[in-house]
Amino acid sequence: MTEPESISIDELLADWKLVKNSKGDPGKHEACGASLLSIKAGEKFTDRLECAHPTLNSLMISAFDSSHATPADLEALVRAGEHGMVETRWIADTIVLCAHGRTDAGPGPDPRNVVQVALDVFAAIEYWKAAPRWVPLVGANLVGASLVGASLVGASLVGANLVGANLVGANLDGANLVGANLVGANLDGARYLEHAYGLTSAYGSRHTRLPKGWHVDQSTGLICRDAEVA
Repeated sequence: MTEPESISIDELLADWKLVKNSKGDPGKHEACGASLLSIKAGEKFTDRLECAHPTLNSLMISAFDSSHATPADLEALVRAGEHGMVETRWIADTIVLCAHGRTDAGPGPDPRNVVQVALDVFAAIEYWKAAPRWVPLVGANLVGASLVGASLVGASLVGANLVGANLVGANLDGANLVGANLVGANLDGARYLEHAYGLTSAYGSRHTRLPKGWHVDQSTGLICRDAEVA
């Protein structure tokens, strides 16, 4: 692991121009939020930090590139990411998802609040890092979350809202999905789905993408194995 640079966030913000929709150009002292934090972290200039949890890194980029993000928002994201995104690679997926699921994200993905969601998530992660502990995902709001390849082994997702979430390749071994809302979620390639508890009482729709062997009963909205009869 590289050593963090001694330069402060204030100094970086003073010396570098923040830019959207690009990781920037170090020759011109231009950087996005993630790439500016790569300097702070002592890594090579990149918008995909080795020391950052991929979900948090992606959240930073999405919020930073939002058309609704103001210059003040961009600075706030960088400051929040110093502790809420940097040095988070070691944090379990379930903790990151809980931080995401406890934000006031509203009923669905909304480009107008992605910045506030990111700030709330980074604040929650910083708080958790100060006193690590186990947290449940019961009732979490994970609308539109990117959970690609996430390890959700044994996670309790009872009543969680996963509308439009991307669960491609996620490990759901032993996860509790009783009453989970999977409408429009993408579970292609999700692993150990047959070991997940309560999937057959979770809800889907014709837009829910499931691995081979599963389907959504259009009369009840419940997720079923192909061999099951409604």
